[in-house]
Amino acid sequence: MRIAAFFILVGLAGLHPGSAAAADAPDCRLKMLNSIAITLTPEGDRVLVPMTINGTDKMFLLDTGGAATQITPVAASDLKLMLVASDVKMLDLYGNASTTAAKVDSLTLGRMHDKNAKLPILPSTFGDNPPFVGILAADYM
Repeated sequence: MRIAAFFILVGLAGLHPGSAAAADAPDCRLKMLNSIAITLTPEGDRVLVPMTINGTDKMFLLDTGGAATQITPVAASDLKLMLVASDVKMLDLYGNASTTAAKVDSLTLGRMHDKNAKLPILPSTFGDNPPFVGILAADYM
């Protein structure tokens, strides 16, 4: 009985679509899509990533737990970005809210390019003269 069941299972395994010729298999190798040089803050405790906003190079703080890439109000003003109402309400750790976004004509992160992006405005600042102008989050990673 066990031998018959074994041969039935072996026969059924031969009918499985996964047993097709290797030439028909898709290329499942990993491919590098982007590579970006990072910089540490002078204290060595934060990772900064270069981004180009409308042709101007700026540093963004890497936030692997964040959901949306954001820009500071000061940077948006310096870059002369148009402010618009945002579809989302951004809250910081202290409950400060922002419902404004900055329209960006072109955004470049390594080999990735985006056009007509809307970056939410950060609801709070990071003190005087931080080494970055925004937060890079999962939406652009």
